[in-house]
Amino acid sequence: MDPESRREMWDLLLSFRGSRTILITTHFMEEADVLGDRIAIMDHGKVKCYGTSLFLKKAYGTGYNLTIVKDAECAEHNIFAAIKEIIPEAEIQSSLTAQLVINLPNENADQFPELFRMLETNRKAFCIKGMGVSCTTMEEVFLKAEKNILDDDDGELSSPNTPLDASSCQLIITKEVDCNVDLVTNLVHQYVPESTLMANLETQIVYNLPAKQRNQFGSLFSALEFQKQNFKLISVKITNPTTGDIYPNSTNLDDGDEPKEPSYNEVTQTLMPKYTSGITLLKNQVKVLLKKKILYSCRRWLLTLVFGIGPILLGILVIRSTYSLFKVSSGPLGLNLSLSSYMNTDVYYRAGDQSSKNLESKFVTISKKNKANVIEAPSTNNIIYDLLKMCSEDVVKYRTNLLIAGDFNETNSTVIYNNIAIHSPGIAVNLYSNALLQELSGNSESYIATINEPIEIQEHENVCDEEFGTQIVIVWLTIFIPGLLYLIGYFMALPLNERLSGIKHLQMMTKLSPIVYWAACFIWDYFCFIVVVILTIIAMFFFDYDHIFTGPNELGALITIMLLYGWSAIFYAYVYSFFKKSLVSSMLLFVAINFILGMFLNSAMFLVKDIIREKNQINPYNAWNIFRIITLIIPHFSYSACISGFVDISWENNRCKICKSPNMIEACSSIIDSTPKKIFCIQI
Repeated sequence: MDPESRREMWDLLLSFRGSRTILITTHFMEEADVLGDRIAIMDHGKVKCYGTSLFLKKAYGTGYNLTIVKDAECAEHNIFAAIKEIIPEAEIQSSLTAQLVINLPNENADQFPELFRMLETNRKAFCIKGMGVSCTTMEEVFLKAEKNILDDDDGELSSPNTPLDASSCQLIITKEVDCNVDLVTNLVHQYVPESTLMANLETQIVYNLPAKQRNQFGSLFSALEFQKQNFKLISVKITNPTTGDIYPNSTNLDDGDEPKEPSYNEVTQTLMPKYTSGITLLKNQVKVLLKKKILYSCRRWLLTLVFGIGPILLGILVIRSTYSLFKVSSGPLGLNLSLSSYMNTDVYYRAGDQSSKNLESKFVTISKKNKANVIEAPSTNNIIYDLLKMCSEDVVKYRTNLLIAGDFNETNSTVIYNNIAIHSPGIAVNLYSNALLQELSGNSESYIATINEPIEIQEHENVCDEEFGTQIVIVWLTIFIPGLLYLIGYFMALPLNERLSGIKHLQMMTKLSPIVYWAACFIWDYFCFIVVVILTIIAMFFFDYDHIFTGPNELGALITIMLLYGWSAIFYAYVYSFFKKSLVSSMLLFVAINFILGMFLNSAMFLVKDIIREKNQINPYNAWNIFRIITLIIPHFSYSACISGFVDISWENNRCKICKSPNMIEACSSIIDSTPKKIFCIQI
């Protein structure tokens, strides 16, 4: 790639830092230095060194490179001699006509200011045009590591773990995050002055200890153990790359023993994490897989919310639809014909010659008892004329509020009604009849109740009829069943994406057991399923006013059915992640097959259940029964069959809670007395 395109690609990869784990292989050392938080150098398929860029440069690097641009007449030996006086370990790395490169060790970094001051002061005397300092590059680290690897192959002494001395040992300290490294370093220098800090990681410090001062190792180890709590140290270990731990296991190497020559050592032997196994490995795998599932759900929170809230809404909808079916099938109750049946009614009347035989007083009293607004017209007016005038002034009020009017005199009385209201004729007759009854009987408590009874509904439409439960079952199969089906279908999304991207295969290559992989997926998916089931049951409980389907027994049966369905159907859904190459096509296949087998086939078999039962009594091995037993293997068919049985039994046990019409009380009483409650027992 050209430099500009390469930089754009680097920026893209760096934008994923913190949210993605990216594995990159490259031969370009600058690219590894820029992008890699951790860098590993491989040789013949084996990792030879591993660590951060800073650690590798410190372990393998040659320090700093001082580049001096000089004149042609410049005396290089004078410059180098002056530098050697300040930094004796300095070495000439390359010498060209116009450039001199001198290597300066890391350990002499504190002497650099004095060195630069001397060179700047003698700039003209040394014929120096310019100077520059550069750190060790990853290119140099790679070349140095490759050289050490070749030296190891030739049997030469080269221990990357001990870059300063082949016989050196390492002090490895595991620390807390807030540990003061400077205090630890000062203590180490007190006992081993020539020790050097090799690496300062987040949880580890590594020092190089020269073997010639190993008589101080015991005192150093004891001092560090004593200061563990003050320095916030977790563990301390002094180790030799060849013989193993010296402290705390001091039996490996006696003071008089000479260390054996190492045959081969990896760069970060003591820094690389040890491989875990057994229960610890299993726990770590499950923990990481669960975290991955949780992150996947959180990053797709909108899609997760849509599929999660679907069963809850469908649960509410099926309860509301069932109760709407109750209202339609029950039919209207009888209507009491009185002014109180209408809101905000007006009664207009005119009283003629006052006489003890006039009915207007009883008429007014009864009207007021029925919460009507009574308006009296002057006795000299024509009531018909007044009514027409009221209509012309406010036609809306005339049509909606004025229902009854009365004209009373000594010889006769007239009651007028507004025929816009359907029941106004009956109300007018009933009102006048009650006024006449109370006047003639002399009892103001006498009252005639007039009820308009509806036409009696047919027997097959009666909610107390046993066959009415079939309609409810069809409603539940149509509305409620698909809710959890969509949710479970969504659970195949992550396994499908990982299969298509190859991530699942990569995980299996890390010795991850397929059983652990699918078990971890199931744990999180089943947890989400249980949460949705609980919320669905709570929502249905509050909308099921008569608790026909959410009584104590019904709740236990419904929760058991749904939880068992989730246990089997989630694994069943995982199978569909192997068939298609996109989530949409896999979901369509999953929903289509289960709709046919679950809702349509189960509805048909429920409608002909009586025929199937008759055939089972004659021959248990008939085609219908064998087909049903085979299809019960499919979780959604079993779930649909269980819900059908649940709704049928729940309705049969509680249908008389809805039968509240007076002419149905006797029928419900006989049903309750003659039919014992069924216990939930559903074959699966």
